[in-house]
Amino acid sequence: MKSRTIDIWEQTVKNPPKDYQEYFIAEKNFLKNNISKESITLDIGSGSGRIIKELAPYVKKFVGIDNDPEAIELSKELLDNIKNVEVYLEDAEKTHFKNKTFDVVFIGLTFCNFGESKFRVLSEIKRILKDDGKFIFSVFNENALSSREETYRHYDGGYTILDRKKGLVRFNKDNAISEQFSKDEIRSILDKAGFKINESISGKMFHIFSSKKG
Repeated sequence: MKSRTIDIWEQTVKNPPKDYQEYFIAEKNFLKNNISKESITLDIGSGSGRIIKELAPYVKKFVGIDNDPEAIELSKELLDNIKNVEVYLEDAEKTHFKNKTFDVVFIGLTFCNFGESKFRVLSEIKRILKDDGKFIFSVFNENALSSREETYRHYDGGYTILDRKKGLVRFNKDNAISEQFSKDEIRSILDKAGFKINESISGKMFHIFSSKKG
């Protein structure tokens, strides 16, 4: 059996533990409240296209990017018959989109996997987001580790908790890092990147933010 983080994420999506169910519902509702029929929206780390399929009817155009070729193939199958959708195999640090393309840029929990590259990703988002656009993203919150471990224990490649207090986890076979954040940590990151928080909500294992340039 292959050991890939996309596989364990898709397993989580199909059969989410209770805390993840709360997150998925909150994420969908938060996004619906922040998009419109005129929105050109980007999902960074779009995976199999789950959120795109659910919300494509509510926007003018929904674009997804992911750096995993298998995720892109899965999303093309899932989204095949939806006309206002495009997906690309692409690196979030350097996309092909023109300046100020998107009304909304969304990142799900993928934000927690960017590590030191997060500021390069945020710089690219600032470039492709319209001046009055919204950057919406979610993170594992500072209390999320036990909920995360509910899914990680099924990960075939194994994982190592590098820092339990900070919630820093390495997926051994993929050598990917996942972390979690407090609201104050996110506020500091956004300040450095030139964003300000408009709105946020929280649940047992997550924070979700809407932010803007500023």
